[in-house]
Amino acid sequence: MNSFLNNDVGSKIKFTGEGGYDGENKDANKELEVGKVYTVKHMDVGRSHSSVQIQENDKFYNTVMFETEKAVGDRDWFGESYPCFARKEAE
Repeated sequence: MNSFLNNDVGSKIKFTGEGGYDGENKDANKELEVGKVYTVKHMDVGRSHSSVQIQENDKFYNTVMFETEKAVGDRDWFGESYPCFARKEAE
């Protein structure tokens, strides 16, 4: 696990409603609102799976179902390169 994870509590992420495994995506779409911004409570980043716990309901979700607004170049808002995070396309 990376040491930078605890520094991102309070960061904002937007639920896209897309990605993840079928079951977890279906559950997330029942519990969360597409396009709504949520607050990071905790991150758990592994080699093949990453999850984010949100403050609004204390549940964990697959990070691929969220986008960040602070992505810069090939790095996400954590300052690390994680292809598992969806990116907001430039308009």
